[in-house]
Formats: sequence, C-alpha cells, structure tokens
Amino acid sequence: ELSTDRAAQGRRALDAAQEHAVAGHVATALALLEQAEPRIEPQLGPALARLRGNLAMRRGEPHAALQILHGEADRALAAGDHGAAAALLLESSIGYTMTGDPDGMFTTLERASVSAAQAGGPAALIVRIMLAVSGMVVGRAREGAADELARIEPLLAGLDPSGLSEPLGLYAQASLWRDRDRAERTLDWLIGRYREASAFGALPFPLTVRAMLNERRGRWAEAEADAEEAVRLAREIDQATIAGFCLSTLVNVEAGLGRVDDARAHAREALELLDAARARNLAIYVNAALGRAELAADRPEEAIGPLELAAREAVALGWREPNVVQFAGDRVEALVRLGREEEARTALAALADDVALTGCAWGAAVLERGRMLLAPPDELDACAVRGLDLHMRDGGPFERARTELAWGERLRRRRRRMDAREPLERALATFRALGAAPWARRAAD
Repeated sequence: ELSTDRAAQGRRALDAAQEHAVAGHVATALALLEQAEPRIEPQLGPALARLRGNLAMRRGEPHAALQILHGEADRALAAGDHGAAAALLLESSIGYTMTGDPDGMFTTLERASVSAAQAGGPAALIVRIMLAVSGMVVGRAREGAADELARIEPLLAGLDPSGLSEPLGLYAQASLWRDRDRAERTLDWLIGRYREASAFGALPFPLTVRAMLNERRGRWAEAEADAEEAVRLAREIDQATIAGFCLSTLVNVEAGLGRVDDARAHAREALELLDAARARNLAIYVNAALGRAELAADRPEEAIGPLELAAREAVALGWREPNVVQFAGDRVEALVRLGREEEARTALAALADDVALTGCAWGAAVLERGRMLLAPPDELDACAVRGLDLHMRDGGPFERARTELAWGERLRRRRRRMDAREPLERALATFRALGAAPWARRAAD
C-alpha cells in the first residue's frame, strides 16, 4: 500500500499472498492476488497463476485449477521459460491426483520432465517423485517404482519443503506401502518443518498421511489425533478438497474403533465436499472407510454398496496397488457374509492378479484370508497359516487379528472349539489393545 510504483505494489501483494497461503489465510491470500494481478510484471505471471491454481485445488475446484495452470504453462513454454513451465505442470499433476485422470497425469509429467531437464533445479527431483508415486499406484512396484522411492530419500534433505506439501506428502504415502520406517522419517521431517514455520496451510495433507501410517502400525490414539487435527485445520483454512480426504482417514479410524455414527456423519460430509469438487478418486477412500464402518456395525448388506463402488472406481482409474486403499479384504468378507460366494471368488481373482503384479504383502495376506473364508474344511488351516505368515511381513496388527478372528470363527462353526480358542484369544488381545471394540466383541462371543 505504501509503494508508489505499480509494479512494486503488485510484486509485494503477490509475496504477501504467498505468505498468507502458507499460513492458511486463504481469503486474505485470494484478496491479495486480486490486488496483485493487474499490477504485476509479465515475468511474475507464472508465480501468480501457480498460487491461484494451488488455492483452487485445495478449496474444492481442481478442474478449474487445471485450466489455470495449463494455460499459464503453455504461455511460459511459448516464452521459453522452462523453469516456470515445469513448476506449473508439476502443480497441475497434483490436480490429477484429485480428479482421477491417470492419462492426464502421465502426459503432464512427461511435459514437466522435458522442461525440468532444461531448467535444472529441484523440479527434476519433484518429477521423479511424482513419476515414482504414479508408477506405484498403477502397479509398477516391481518395475522400479519402489526402488526409485528408496533412491530419492537421501535427496530430500536438499529440498526446501515449503510449497511442496502435496508432492512430498504423496512420496511419504507411497513409501508407507512398502517401507513404513521411511514414510515415518519423511512425515516427521515434513510436519516438524511446517510447524516450525507456522505453515498451517501445508499441514493437513502430511498429517493425514501420518494418521494412515499410525493406523496401519496399530497406534490408533496417535492416528486419531493426527486425523482430527488435519480435519480441523483443513476446515478452518477453507481447504475443501483436502478436508474431504482428511475426513476419509478419520472415518477409517472411527470404523475400527466402532464409532459408527461418527463415521457415517463424517463420510457424508466428505462425500459432499468431494462430489462438489468432482474429486472422484479421493471418494474411493471415503467409500472404503464407510464400508468398514458398516462391517463393524455387523451390517454387511449396508457395507457392500460403498465397497463395490470403491472397487469399480479403482478399476476404472487403473489402480493396481492393493495398499493404496485397503478395501479388498472388507469387500470379500462382506460378499461371503451375504452368501454371494461366486462374486467373492471373482473379487479374489482380481486381487490375486494385483498381488502377482505388485508383490504387495498386505494384499497377499488378505488374499489368503479370503481363500480361507471360502475354502473346504481340509484347506482351511493351510490358508490361515499362509495368511498369518504374510501378515508378519506386512506388520499390521489389526489386519493380522482380523485373519485370526476369521480363522477362529470358521473353526467354531466347524465345531472345532478347542482349535478355535488360540487364534480367537490372540485376536481378542490385539483388538482390546487397539480399542477395536466391535471386533473384540466378535472374538469374545
């Protein structure tokens, strides 16, 4: 306001908008962008467009964000500014993770790679991160994507994480599918840096990924705390799209704890936000968590709808890594409990294909659990033992206890009560330690 030169006014308004966006003051950031736009010099156009696109993505307008970012990227390329083009294209690649367009994602990353190679700087590393994450999702873990994630970790120390919440959060999310220690190191570093900088606008996504990690590791109190903080922050700073994703993780934790009414209410809120944003792939997380909540309530007839919807959307998007959203085991269980055994076998066959492609230990474990639910009596124990061995590789206590519960329940139905006691007692102890009340009741009955 004190600047007498219009270009200086525009430049300072844009700088202020960027700082307010990092701090989570979205309304103020948008107002400052309005002030900056008619005043800034042409070379600052890409920075303004990138921030406007980023805010649009987070506020529930990812499709509008893609138009802004691609339009400015084309102008930057026409002007020969490869650094700006790479930054804009990488920002738009985050939008495709929300809208569910894998072809658009890979095409954009190819373009970003060309520009990043010419521009130099950190953009080339972000391209590598996004390509590795995308490769993991579509099932290329054994084709080098998993190894690439490991190679990238030492290079992260050279990055300034400000403005990189989404790509670095995605790196951590993909890491937790194979190396949870690496995921935890990355998340603790990110969240610590963002807290030190009071970068509240950057916190919701990595907090949500850490909640996922803690849930899978059996640290449910920590998972709930991270998920609740992520939801609260995303709501407070008007990040509607991110809030929908954060809510899906909270729903999953609430489903495990048996707080089904809370899970249903939060799932409705999340789906409203994500439907408005047309963020179809993020809705997969919500539907999977809602299906688990209905299973916890012993309502397989209500669980199967959202679980089948999650499965159809995942297939439509080309997702092959079972760890991305862990709905496969719940889907098979719901189908078996409803007596739809042929459909359960079809679902297991699809899971078997994905496991063979990716080598996913969790997927292999729940595949054996599903086979056990359908196995003839003489194959029941062998499936259970194989599944439990695979769970030891995966390291998730809740899923392991669910396999023990399913084994014990089948043994009880076969009138092998003495044999059922040991897996049921192990499952009960794990469920009680986690606070998984509905599952504990089943194990104790």
